[in-house]
Amino acid sequence: TGEIPVTKNVTIKNNSGESITVSRNNASRVFNINSGKTVAIVGLTLSGGSAANGGAVLNDGSLTIVNSTLSGNTATADGGAISTTATGTSLTLINTTLSGNHANGSGGGLITLGGTVSITNGTISNNTAHFDNNSTGIGGGIHAQAGTVILKNTIVAGNLNADGGPGVADDISGTVDTTAAASFNLIGAGG
Repeated sequence: TGEIPVTKNVTIKNNSGESITVSRNNASRVFNINSGKTVAIVGLTLSGGSAANGGAVLNDGSLTIVNSTLSGNTATADGGAISTTATGTSLTLINTTLSGNHANGSGGGLITLGGTVSITNGTISNNTAHFDNNSTGIGGGIHAQAGTVILKNTIVAGNLNADGGPGVADDISGTVDTTAAASFNLIGAGG
């Protein structure tokens, strides 16, 4: 019970050839990456995470997620799937999908408060910000509050802001670099 604190440099890798889901059954966040730690998550599905910030993952270190899916996670504040803190160094997503996550505040898929976020061959879709209609929330897919966000060969589309109704398209809020060499991104509204 409770989140899994990651207090050491580690690679968590699914080598089984089978689909493995790590779920907290909406009782807590899945992983909390501690400050100064370098962590890789490979080949997992993270779902059913629930926390104030970062429903599936709170990143206060250097995190790489590869060939994974984060879905069905909820934040009562910001970052439905992932929240990278102001002191977090980096977040790298490669061949990873964020879908079906919700934040009552901003960043239905992810929020970054600092550091560098790089997403390559990613899909960020069907996430919702301002899910409770009671707070101010923006960036259904990505909310880049601070730091640097770089997208390459990535789809960010079909994300919503549930501001008082069925939702309006709201894929990206904040500054995101979609012009890097060989980017080839598909961006919906707000980017």
